[in-house]
Amino acid sequence: MVANDIDALLAMITRIEVEDDYDPDEDDYNNPNIPFSDDSLDSFIKYPKSISITPENRRAIYLKKWNFLKKGVKFSLNYESRV
Repeated sequence: MVANDIDALLAMITRIEVEDDYDPDEDDYNNPNIPFSDDSLDSFIKYPKSISITPENRRAIYLKKWNFLKKGVKFSLNYESRV
């Protein structure tokens, strides 16, 4: 790896280590490796129709993030059975 500065080097390392086409410039909400907070998960449970308007690639990220939490696994199984 060749980088012009330390920030560029760190960005390259991050891109290599992170899965699922995660863009390091995005916020943690779209990072597939960081679970949703309980509040965010509760919002999805309360308003499940909001998921249907999200792009397909985001739904895959959300499914992965839900599976980090016990409560999320139950919701994920319920959601996948309806889709």
